[in-house]
Amino acid sequence: MNAPGLPEPAFNLWFAALGRLAAEQDLGWLAAAPGQSHHAAFAAGLTPAEYLESYAAMAEWRGCGG
Repeated sequence: MNAPGLPEPAFNLWFAALGRLAAEQDLGWLAAAPGQSHHAAFAAGLTPAEYLESYAAMAEWRGCGG
């Protein structure tokens, strides 16, 4: 998925880093496939760690995942 105006190679590197971090924390399901929220976080300048932290906290609060 290529969001308008975003450099796809840079996003791919960002998403790969997100996937590695998610796997290390047993949260791989959060980075299973790139989606609109991933592109929005990348465009907003969030690091993969910042994005993962915010979604992991929300998922835990909602009782999702492991």
